[in-house]
Amino acid sequence: MKSLPYPQYRLKEIWKEGKALVWDEIQVVHKDYLKWLIENSILSELEALIGCGKYERNTDRKDYRNGYYERLVATTLGEISINYPRLRKGSFQSQFINRYSRRRREVDYAVLSCFVLGGSTRKTSKISKFFIGLNISHSTVSRIFKHLDDKAREFHYRKIEKKYRFLILDGLWIHEQDRYRKKKVILFVMGITHEGKKEILDFLLADGETEQAYSILLGHLIERGLDLNSIELVIHDGAKGLQAAMDICMPYTMKQYCIFHKIQRIASRLEHEHNKEQIMRDAGDIYKKAGSKREAVINLKSFIRKWLPREHKAVNCFVKDFDKTTTYFEFPRSLWPMISTSNRMERCLTEIRRRTRPMGYFKNDRSVNRIIYSLVYLLNEGKVPDQFTQHS
Repeated sequence: MKSLPYPQYRLKEIWKEGKALVWDEIQVVHKDYLKWLIENSILSELEALIGCGKYERNTDRKDYRNGYYERLVATTLGEISINYPRLRKGSFQSQFINRYSRRRREVDYAVLSCFVLGGSTRKTSKISKFFIGLNISHSTVSRIFKHLDDKAREFHYRKIEKKYRFLILDGLWIHEQDRYRKKKVILFVMGITHEGKKEILDFLLADGETEQAYSILLGHLIERGLDLNSIELVIHDGAKGLQAAMDICMPYTMKQYCIFHKIQRIASRLEHEHNKEQIMRDAGDIYKKAGSKREAVINLKSFIRKWLPREHKAVNCFVKDFDKTTTYFEFPRSLWPMISTSNRMERCLTEIRRRTRPMGYFKNDRSVNRIIYSLVYLLNEGKVPDQFTQHS
């Protein structure tokens, strides 16, 4: 028997149309079943509350049914209209649907995840419309995000129980517009365990990288249980305020000035811009070609002889505090890539910067706190925070 001469492209079109129809039917069935599940769960709660089933007589009953009203509930399958029961005397609030909420928790979590993972409030509302058929306004997205305030506070006051071998400290500058648009800095502390696992321990919004701000951040961590005896080294970017704070809060802990930041500062002292690439490469080779602190000093002398006549300002800037960049040589060679720079922290800050840059600026301090907390949680735990402490 010969096959029918039917074009292949038409068969593909029919298959696509068939799949779409089948999927639509499946969604209808699922929505009907979900509607039944929600309504029956609510009725079970109602019966437990009044102490009497429908059409039953009981002298100990606490109230009487008084009909229904229509209520819309947002779900991952879209909005569902349910019959919500009334009581004659009192009021009834189902625990199945959060109080004062028309969204199920999964929807809130999906919206929050979309926002944390890179979407603006307006983009998140558009994505919600596309995937779950809900018109969630950008103001609603913002209200969902406010539910993280209590979780952020718990994060800042939690007990520090782990033992950390290394600390990395750095700051990230942002724009905030409260009454006036101004720059602020978020100070971060990262801990690295003996197993090599990294974790951002805390952050603090400050007006600048000052001694007072860093002292507050470090002092707060110590009060919460940060064990200074287990910390072998602190890696930092060389900020003066930070160094002063560390000398006060952890005077007996070894410090490592990040060699990447040290080399980058040469660029701000150059007299001839065309020398930038070569002089920074030569500065990096001082560390790359050294197998010990003594060899690094020898390489430094060769660097000075070559570049001092041409770039004396840049060379003098580099030589100053050079000894603070060689502390990592006192540790096993296998650890040098980890502790010679603050790259592990920089990678986290790059991810935070990538997420916050589309925002332009933060609205206020509370906005900074909740958004940075959610991003820190994501970096630490690998997921978006999923516990809501208030009702939507």
